[in-house]
Amino acid sequence: RAVAQFRDKRAIPKLEWTAENGKSEHSRCYAAKVLFDWVGYDNYFYKLDKVFESDNQWSKTNLGYWISGLKEEHALKYFWTAMNDSDSFVRFCSFSALENYYGIRKIRKDGFEIKYFTDDEVYQDKELFGKRKTELKEKIQEWKIESEQNTK
Repeated sequence: RAVAQFRDKRAIPKLEWTAENGKSEHSRCYAAKVLFDWVGYDNYFYKLDKVFESDNQWSKTNLGYWISGLKEEHALKYFWTAMNDSDSFVRFCSFSALENYYGIRKIRKDGFEIKYFTDDEVYQDKELFGKRKTELKEKIQEWKIESEQNTK
């Protein structure tokens, strides 16, 4: 983690080794993310796919870290992967991560708006979940416009 901040070039071989041989999908992907952000790393998306194919819900809740700095098409791919996860907390965290991605994160007193899209009751009702995903796609377009206006 320190290397991600200090970027000492002597750490690159160790990061490459960890990205390929680390003990867990999370550690391999973390090292790959550091390399991707710093010097480029061709296998980052492969490593990230492995995280989202795994049962490691904790790693999936870190979507905000994984998608920071990515092009929108990639960020949205992993967002929708997380939104389709069976774990409601992964879905809940992914909603917040995407708000952060677009720079429109809101301070809330409750999670009703997020749960409207991510709650287990919604997820279990596939027809309702499909409708909410359509609503969310429209909301994302609004966020995109709002984000673009905020950067001007």
